[in-house]
Amino acid sequence: MPSITSWTRLEPRARLDALDGGLQAQVHDPLWLLSRQWQLGEFTGEDAGSPVSVRLRAKVAPLTTCRPPGGEPEPYRPGRPLEAAVEAEDGGGLSGLRAAVDSGRHWLRLLAAEPGLAPYARAFLTHCPLTARGGDLDPDTGRWLALHRRRAPDGGLLAPVLTALARGTLPDWLEAPADHVPVLARLASSWLAHVATCWPEGEAAEYWRPERMEYRFTLTAPGAELTAPEYDGARLDWYSFDLDPAPGEGSEVVAGSLPAPATFAGAPAPRWWEFEDARVDLGSLTAERRDLARLLLVEYAVVYGNDWYVMPLRTPVGSVVRVDSLVVTDSFGRRTLVRAAGALQGDGQDWSLFRHSGSDGGRADRMLISPTLPVSLQGEPLEVVRLFRDEGANLAWALEESVEGAAGRPVHRVQEPAPVPAPVPGRYRLASSVPAHWFPLVPQAPRGGGHHLRRGTMPSPTGGPDPLPRGTLLTPGADLLLHEEEVPREGAEITRAWQYARWSDGSTHTWIGRRKRPGFGEGSSGLVFDTVD
Repeated sequence: MPSITSWTRLEPRARLDALDGGLQAQVHDPLWLLSRQWQLGEFTGEDAGSPVSVRLRAKVAPLTTCRPPGGEPEPYRPGRPLEAAVEAEDGGGLSGLRAAVDSGRHWLRLLAAEPGLAPYARAFLTHCPLTARGGDLDPDTGRWLALHRRRAPDGGLLAPVLTALARGTLPDWLEAPADHVPVLARLASSWLAHVATCWPEGEAAEYWRPERMEYRFTLTAPGAELTAPEYDGARLDWYSFDLDPAPGEGSEVVAGSLPAPATFAGAPAPRWWEFEDARVDLGSLTAERRDLARLLLVEYAVVYGNDWYVMPLRTPVGSVVRVDSLVVTDSFGRRTLVRAAGALQGDGQDWSLFRHSGSDGGRADRMLISPTLPVSLQGEPLEVVRLFRDEGANLAWALEESVEGAAGRPVHRVQEPAPVPAPVPGRYRLASSVPAHWFPLVPQAPRGGGHHLRRGTMPSPTGGPDPLPRGTLLTPGADLLLHEEEVPREGAEITRAWQYARWSDGSTHTWIGRRKRPGFGEGSSGLVFDTVD
């Protein structure tokens, strides 16, 4: 009876003990060898030596200042993202209600963390009571304030008390034994440092341009001046800047390394016995006669894909780099100076890639290593303003959908009760009134080569004062003259929200930034026309 437990195994069996034949990679198929000539570096009629070393000389100039339009330059801080520096608003210190509550609760947490100091919380709650800021509070803010009156002292009233306490001086109403005074002084110093970081005082530079609803600023470095003419708050990178030459010169950097082949999906395999990945089939791409971009892409990938190499150049973030020379040494020992694209007369002067444009339309020979964030977290918008056209009335509208309340939370103006005018018998209305948070943008006579829209007001239906914007985006305390092209046909949305990001050194940054984008935003239901009576 035959056995059913036997095994069959396939395995290679070498005929010779020596490994010379396998290492020689002997090929007995001339046709296969011809198809792989490009990997051997020997083309008919040309010499294709492989690069073995690269030596690069460059000038590196760090950023020095950041200047708002028409303002004074400020020193550039390397340890801070550029978005946080440009978009940051005036912290206001502890003047805001939300800052006063949060800082007061932080002081109570410091007291609770130290043994024997928790009973002092009642004295601070009694002598530094929380008080309201501003005028009338919305209902949500009123309830929020009532909740925290007995749970948090006022940070604005705490600041002078804890400043004296940090020097060892107790207030008259605080009785504490001598051994508690040094501990209280240490906690007061910690609280003051925390407040200076989270709620700084002093006016921030104004990079926001209300007439464009965009940011504009200029960075300077030795040998370069970079201007971001229209940063809408969405994405900031090197291509957002125009570069013009400036006085000065950077420091020289010399780097040498082994070049590595540039790889991409679908590239020809660099090894002899390796098959290309079938998931990317460049040969199956079809293109029309006028589809030059796709034809160029396929030709680059198939014909010239193995001609490109990359080498690293480490430069500090927040610097401007100019490559002066690139010398390549190939496998035959010859050295070749590689010039930049467009360096010679008539050599790609009208086209360039990864090069800044200048204010005169030219191309710069430097590049910014931008200190910007790849991504940041955005909170719920504190303020939302929507811009749209009204062709029938020959004007545009600014709809102030939500504003920041006293508690630092958004207040939706569409939920506010509309004023009801007193009935007047026999009065005719030629047009219906609009909500108080709708503001007309009236066309103005052309001046300076452009058309503008001036923010106006609608008369109050109750005969009282005309309603004014409550948020900061529509500049209620100043005249707003908006450029006409900033209100596209599809409308635009301007938001103001908290931003949170982590920098490359591990530090975290929070700030309030503004953002403009066309349309009315994702998930928005559009305009609320049913509020018009």
